[in-house]
Amino acid sequence: MISDQPLPEGHTARRLAYALTEAGAPPDMIRRAERGYYHDYLSPLTFPEIELVNELNKAAKKAPSEIAAKLRTLAAKVINGEYDANKAESDEWARSPEGQETLKQFGLGNDNAAN
Repeated sequence: MISDQPLPEGHTARRLAYALTEAGAPPDMIRRAERGYYHDYLSPLTFPEIELVNELNKAAKKAPSEIAAKLRTLAAKVINGEYDANKAESDEWARSPEGQETLKQFGLGNDNAAN
């Protein structure tokens, strides 16, 4: 679920938004990143990283060469997992109602935590 509140400093989605800003990404991508649109656990997308890489590559095709190079470098970093959710974000999701429901579907909810 995309956040309607600013995410805390240091959150993976915020780090990604900063990187997008530094790379010269389109403002709409930066705004989506700030809210968690490309985040492993906050995104409504099934594969947010794939969407992000596709959008970065598309933006690179339209950008001047210096910006295009930065966008492609950022895409490679995304592919390498540099902006994947961290353990704390994973744990927070696992405790959320959405996380609990998903874990129950796989037989891994609180009822099975000791297993």
